[in-house]
Amino acid sequence: MTLLGDRQLTPHFRLSEFCVSAAHPDMVRPVPTALQPSIARVAAVLERIRMEIGRPMTILSGYRAPALNKAVGGSPTSQHVVGEAADFTCHDIRGAFEKVIGLVQLHLLEDAGQIIYYPDQKFVHVAVESTRFPQATVCVHWPERGFKYRPFTPTLIAFNQLVPDSTPNAAVTV
Repeated sequence: MTLLGDRQLTPHFRLSEFCVSAAHPDMVRPVPTALQPSIARVAAVLERIRMEIGRPMTILSGYRAPALNKAVGGSPTSQHVVGEAADFTCHDIRGAFEKVIGLVQLHLLEDAGQIIYYPDQKFVHVAVESTRFPQATVCVHWPERGFKYRPFTPTLIAFNQLVPDSTPNAAVTV
């Protein structure tokens, strides 16, 4: 989507990248001017993650107008509606999420709030801090395994116990 007023927010992210929906592209709307500072904060958090993982990321969902949020089954209180969240994927999303855990452990995602890994859908949701999540809170959403937005202590050991790697002989060092 080409937007009037599109601009570079960080070295790797443009404003237009936050106006996407694979499920309902016809319902995508430009980020309102009043919400662009919030999107810039999300872009800054994603830029820190991008620098850590060292590979391109694709934003699957950024700003959602209320009608789009409803159409995709988003929560009425979703931070996507106020430009404070984005979902991304990339090559080796599990490895990328493990690096996110490391950033959280080292307190290097200062503006992050809720971070949710969706292993079955192969994406990560990242929101900026909010009243509900004033600091980085790492969760896993994997209903088939009984995890519905289950928060956990952000360590690789805890993550590997929670979400075992399906790759034979995979080793993760802490």
